[in-house]
Amino acid sequence: GRSYPFNAADIFSFRYLRIWMTANNGGDLFGIGELEVRATAGGPDLTTPATPCAASSWHPAGHIPGWLVDDTTYAWLTSSGASPAWVTVDMGAFTRVAEIAIWGVPDVIARMPRDFIFQWSNDGTTWTDIKTFTGITGWTASTATTFDLS
Repeated sequence: GRSYPFNAADIFSFRYLRIWMTANNGGDLFGIGELEVRATAGGPDLTTPATPCAASSWHPAGHIPGWLVDDTTYAWLTSSGASPAWVTVDMGAFTRVAEIAIWGVPDVIARMPRDFIFQWSNDGTTWTDIKTFTGITGWTASTATTFDLS
């Protein structure tokens, strides 16, 4: 019997991507400055300002989910620090994803996710874990941190 390493990015294409966040870096809210979805490591961002996004909540000052993909310095923020928090991106069609880049919130790095899971779905309802990250610290404001999904 042979065994082969599981590489979700090589095997799966999916329509919906979700980040399920269970802890941040000590802030009062959860936040993400920008989210880039890439088919290859270091490749171009597959999202545009028109890419539909949803979230568990958003800050009443207007830090809406659409700011995840708007290519500006605006950031999505939750309405409270309650855990879990999540954001979803609808790619519009089945898409191969190999890498995610998350940009630090410009003003408060403590709001960035520390423990989170990237998940995929084809119907936006049933979610499957791709990869779990824990203890992620060292975020830098307005700078991307990349996550390999393989």
